[in-house]
Amino acid sequence: MKIGLQTWGTAGDVRPFIALAGGLSAAGHEVTLAYTDVDNKQYDEWARLGGFRIIQVGHVDPGDEGLRSRIVRSMNPLRQWELVMANCLDPLDEEIYRAACALCESNDVVVGHGLVHHLQVAAEKKGVPYAGVMLQTNAATSRFSAPGGFPNLGPWLNPLMWKGAQLMVDRVLKARFNKLRHKEGLPPIAHALDGPVPRHPHLHAYSPALGAPPRDWSPLHQVCGFLEVPMHLESWQLPADLSAFLQAGEAPVFLGFGSPNGVESSFGTVAETTRLLVDAVRRAGCRAIVQAPWSTLGDIPDHPDIYRLEQGPHGALFPHCSLVVHHGGAGTTHTAVRAGCPSVVVAHWLDQIVWALRLWELGLARRPLLRRKLKVEKLAQEIRSVQADPRFRERAAEVAAAMRTENGVKTAVATIESWFRQPLAPAHSSPRPATGFETAVFPIPTAVGH
Repeated sequence: MKIGLQTWGTAGDVRPFIALAGGLSAAGHEVTLAYTDVDNKQYDEWARLGGFRIIQVGHVDPGDEGLRSRIVRSMNPLRQWELVMANCLDPLDEEIYRAACALCESNDVVVGHGLVHHLQVAAEKKGVPYAGVMLQTNAATSRFSAPGGFPNLGPWLNPLMWKGAQLMVDRVLKARFNKLRHKEGLPPIAHALDGPVPRHPHLHAYSPALGAPPRDWSPLHQVCGFLEVPMHLESWQLPADLSAFLQAGEAPVFLGFGSPNGVESSFGTVAETTRLLVDAVRRAGCRAIVQAPWSTLGDIPDHPDIYRLEQGPHGALFPHCSLVVHHGGAGTTHTAVRAGCPSVVVAHWLDQIVWALRLWELGLARRPLLRRKLKVEKLAQEIRSVQADPRFRERAAEVAAAMRTENGVKTAVATIESWFRQPLAPAHSSPRPATGFETAVFPIPTAVGH
């Protein structure tokens, strides 16, 4: 089949589609991925290695430097959503829709990120089969809590929370979705979030180890597992000084907030955020790897128990660690769990609170912290509490063992094929070299001191 994929968002929204594109290509399909990265990252080399075509759609203007800080500071999820959509998606509406139409004109099937409604509209308009991909539980169910920070209130009250979440999401997304549908002569949708029975099939790209598929979903909702990019594409080797640091003592704590580390707000500059992490580590009395843009920071004193990391793939780093302090992004969450690490989650916004609550419910973390309220002593206390309680490590080992048996990419490819047709013989005229996308259970480095 010719399959077109489209996504939009941060690296956490793009990487799963790169993994899926590579898996579909390895299965013999002709694949094109159109993506919009809000940080304007490029992935041409990964596409070349994965054997698929890639198209960067639009250039996101970061706007004023205070945008991310306003998002993080807001205590209103609706306001956070509105800021993201108005600044990072709306200005590119026309470009994204043109790309969606082009994908529909040149492919047999299209698969899109749940927020890229442009592809769904284009598919309906042109009569092309469509499937959506959700990177978290975004369909109503009595099993899980609703997005937006709602706690899990059980099978009787969760549906009510989902109705509330649906109304909240509609206030931000429904008019946007229906504006394009009206322009293209399509009937309006009732809700932006699908219910248990969706209009189109949807893959939910999260690990079943973090939540079994709800029984009240229709077969058109399928949990495939996390879509993980093969580790060898990272082109990263463990630095000699980091290897020596790992060998020199007990397994360290990893601390890093990913993209949110760039926030400059009333919390302070990146340097002040990094200093908060360093101070918390020293107060907790543990060894640590702190990931930050160290080369741009000021005079934060060195400490023998703290390794300064600029960049490094989490999949290669976390197996060496005893605990991960992170922001709760879907990718970081899955990588930490798969490595067998408990977490301390400092949620910044939106879906991060969902993952933070899920880890807490599963016994893999304590109650989530919020970035806008974070203090040195509180973070140090959380680090000490999780490290001192062996139940977190035991539970993390159990869930990691289950997650390592999963093959999210392979399951997603098989599901897409089953929805739209029987698998084809490889479309490529000659044998292709192995890319790493053929297997979905990727090797984990041997832990040092863990």
